[in-house]
Amino acid sequence: MQPLNLDFLRTKSTSSRIGLVLLLLAAGVSAKLYNDYVRLVDETESADAKVARLERQAGHKPVKENRSSKSDGQVGQEIKRANEVVQHLSLPWDQLFKAIESSSKGQVALLSILPDEKKGIVNISGEAKNPAAMLDYVRRLEHEKTFFQVHLLNHQVEEQDPQTPVRFSLVATWQHK
Repeated sequence: MQPLNLDFLRTKSTSSRIGLVLLLLAAGVSAKLYNDYVRLVDETESADAKVARLERQAGHKPVKENRSSKSDGQVGQEIKRANEVVQHLSLPWDQLFKAIESSSKGQVALLSILPDEKKGIVNISGEAKNPAAMLDYVRRLEHEKTFFQVHLLNHQVEEQDPQTPVRFSLVATWQHK
């Protein structure tokens, strides 16, 4: 086996020469771009001054840039609406849906979930294989930490269907704050 010869010092400096050339080239391009930028800023200011002078000569009042032409009331309403949207999006939706879905255990098909975050309630309608599965679902929801009150509002056995499923609706108080 031959010994490994490691040379940690570079004896050739071609890469440092290439790097220096690239650095000088980049500096030149940067200087050119900066010069073009300064020229364009001067031209823009000159054009703005010319437009203002021509407007004065024509007898027009100078146009003021008013980016906010909305009244304070409209701005306040928009801010209020934006805050509502932010509050709505910051609710723990994932936690709510996981609690509802994990309680079904395959015995319940959820038909609708209608959360009302202002009132702190969730209306759920679904279909269970039988009354026992429906009551079991309600009990499991009661034990979820996301809800603290779960009430069965109504239920109906679908006797036209040979499997006789039970359609139900319930309301749960949602702890989202």
